[in-house]
Amino acid sequence: MSKKYFIPIFGGIDYRLSKLFSLEEDLTTDYHGSIDISVCEKTEPDEIIASMITGKPPQEHGILGSMHYTNPLVRKVEEILPEWGEMYRRKIYTNKGWDFCRRRRYIESEIETSTVFDQNICARPLFLPSYNPEIQWLIFRNTIRANEYPGLGEKESEKLIEKNFQWRKKVLEKELKRDYDLLMIHFQYIDSIQHVYYENNWDMEKVRKAYDRIGSYCNELIKSASSNGFDETIILSEYGVPSRTDSGDSHHRTPFYPSTTPLSGKSINVENILNQIELL
Repeated sequence: MSKKYFIPIFGGIDYRLSKLFSLEEDLTTDYHGSIDISVCEKTEPDEIIASMITGKPPQEHGILGSMHYTNPLVRKVEEILPEWGEMYRRKIYTNKGWDFCRRRRYIESEIETSTVFDQNICARPLFLPSYNPEIQWLIFRNTIRANEYPGLGEKESEKLIEKNFQWRKKVLEKELKRDYDLLMIHFQYIDSIQHVYYENNWDMEKVRKAYDRIGSYCNELIKSASSNGFDETIILSEYGVPSRTDSGDSHHRTPFYPSTTPLSGKSINVENILNQIELL
């Protein structure tokens, strides 16, 4: 492998908001654009990131949506009788017990095709949905999706978001100093802030400050990655801002990318990103 790549994924960075908040101008990257995720049926990070790291559409890599039942009987019931309604089905499964109806996010062993991490390179994935998510994400006890806990309040939500962000930053700081051909990490900071202040409360000043903060952090990461031997940094997002309407998508299909290396076109297909830099 001729070059070493650092690829941080910041969930929720929206292409339109990046322009509104001048994120493009603030970043020390020469190339920017949007990511086309039309190959994915759901705007869920598991499905989209699986397409990134496999170079395949969901129908081939097998990661569909975000959550799935580990019991094949339960999965069959879900396929045959969707009209039962989610609440009614949950009651049945609850009565059968947790082991019968365990529902969780995807992991590496459930990806049905090879990934970039199966290549003959020294690669390190950190907290990637669909591959090696942290345990809270895996079992959907995701405390930094603070809008799911209405009694928590905005200030306490921000504390949890900040705690997770700082922890991932600390892990990354150590890993950047190691000798990898490819280092990938997933952050939820922007997505979490947007769920609290865009989806629910419409406080755009809070959202703007989050984008400013991430812009400064990305510039720090680009400098740090370069000083630690990485040739290129490609910053990705898997989707845009959370949807505030009943559009059928949980997020807007407007993810953003800045890069220190040219990628073909202002809009790139999600499944072709790593192909373009010859990692797949």
